[in-house]
Amino acid sequence: AGEKKWRVTINIGGTSSVTFCPPWPTKGDAESEKMIPGGLDPGLGVFFMDLTVRAIDPSLEYDDDGKMARSGKVNEELLEEFLKNKYYQQSELPIGVGPDDFPETLWKEWHELAQSKGVSDIDLLTTFTELTAKQIAMACKRFGGEHIINGATDDVLLRGGVCNNSYFVERLKANFEEQLDTKIDRIKTLDDLGIDEDSWENAMYAMFGYLCYNNVYNFVPSCTGASRPVVGGRIAPGENFHSIRLTETPM
Repeated sequence: AGEKKWRVTINIGGTSSVTFCPPWPTKGDAESEKMIPGGLDPGLGVFFMDLTVRAIDPSLEYDDDGKMARSGKVNEELLEEFLKNKYYQQSELPIGVGPDDFPETLWKEWHELAQSKGVSDIDLLTTFTELTAKQIAMACKRFGGEHIINGATDDVLLRGGVCNNSYFVERLKANFEEQLDTKIDRIKTLDDLGIDEDSWENAMYAMFGYLCYNNVYNFVPSCTGASRPVVGGRIAPGENFHSIRLTETPM
């Protein structure tokens, strides 16, 4: 995480997830050493955005640089209606998105609702783009705690192909500034950490493997909602391993 402030890290694919990362602990500072990360799944990512793009032009997979969404207009009535979805009404963690929360059938239902109101597919795309950005920022305000809200941090990092959608990034930044009551110079990406976007999963699994090998928790209840911390993974030594010995008690 950051050196002094907490960091909000956002991972976006079809759906979205957020992790609240504390600063690096200060050696000897018991308070900072006790800080643990938290997290949740705010809801949608680009799934409904991409479905709408295909409704506009079946030859396209996504909104290149957000050009189509930028050309449209947010329908505030629809946006308000979408935010009434039961997923967004949850008030207690853990909150994790499942396959039944935002299925394609729901997109069809919302698409038909938009058509019944005379909303164009371009404007619907703009509205879904705003929905994804807004729901993430609202979730961070609601569940981030004192280290995130009320101007406590301006450190926000985003990963996923959506980083290449400049319109979405602009709307995410604007919504975060509104919800967290802070000024954000720019939304950071993995490049700012010296990690290549295309190889981040390799780095992540290498870290998981290292923690597992050293018998250190790599899944914690504050992020997963599990009843206890877990050392995830299994060591399967090959012929190049002379011996393996794990400590009995994880750190």
